[in-house]
Amino acid sequence: MHRREWTDAFDLAMMEHTKRMQDLTPYSSDELQRMRRLIRAAGLDVREWSDRLRRSADWLQSLSPGQAAIVAQQAAAIAADADDLGPEALLAEDEAELALIPEAERQAYVSRQIILIRRGHFPGPPDDD
Repeated sequence: MHRREWTDAFDLAMMEHTKRMQDLTPYSSDELQRMRRLIRAAGLDVREWSDRLRRSADWLQSLSPGQAAIVAQQAAAIAADADDLGPEALLAEDEAELALIPEAERQAYVSRQIILIRRGHFPGPPDDD
């Protein structure tokens, strides 16, 4: 297989993987893009932030197993296509929004916004049968 064929095959496999991840998440494409834009607008790396979110689901003792699974799933959904931020104009709007938040409070603000999006899909505690 030539380099170009391999690259094309890899790109196709990644697009298929991204589509499967999107099918497994309750979040719309717009919601995922909004979460990624907020992270990026705060000057953070989307993949690193998602990894930290996933790890926090593993060690936060205040989370039930069901809650931890929901948080881990959200982190995976955000990271699945980390570079998909949507239109540049929306990124500029989110950057302007974050610019109004004191720098020391931006990460907490981003976290609260992402939790609000999560609660739109999971308003109550999960059933941990």
